[in-house]
Amino acid sequence: MRDESTLNNPNKNDDKDEFHPIVFYDGVCGCCNRFVDILLKIDDKQTFHYAQLQGETAREYDIDPKQSNPDNWTVSYRDEMGKSYKSEAVINILIRLGGIFSVAKIFVYIPESVRDSVYEFIAKHRYRLFGTVQACRIPKEEERSVMLP
Repeated sequence: MRDESTLNNPNKNDDKDEFHPIVFYDGVCGCCNRFVDILLKIDDKQTFHYAQLQGETAREYDIDPKQSNPDNWTVSYRDEMGKSYKSEAVINILIRLGGIFSVAKIFVYIPESVRDSVYEFIAKHRYRLFGTVQACRIPKEEERSVMLP
């Protein structure tokens, strides 16, 4: 379910005065970092900006992981419609990518409770399944324009 209470703080690109959706992810999770790597490769239009849950942008948008157990951290997504979490966030990200990824729309017909149960199972075991990274991601030169603090 989307939270529309934070729409008064849009993420604008100074050059284009254009809104950029933000993908929030666990900066030390191997799975989350791979997901961001894939998005960076696919998203040649630089549609998204990215911020680690451990960073100041997440705190600014009230997506602070310190409020809960790290086992419950979840990919979060913020766009013009508000915030979304867990499976809904992943679906919204894929739909926003467009093209072949628009097929993700089909997953909205699966009850959110079922989707989130699968998501939560993977999230709970993600460190064991996918490992961790030793430190938060340091953006490459070409990524700096889309990586938020």
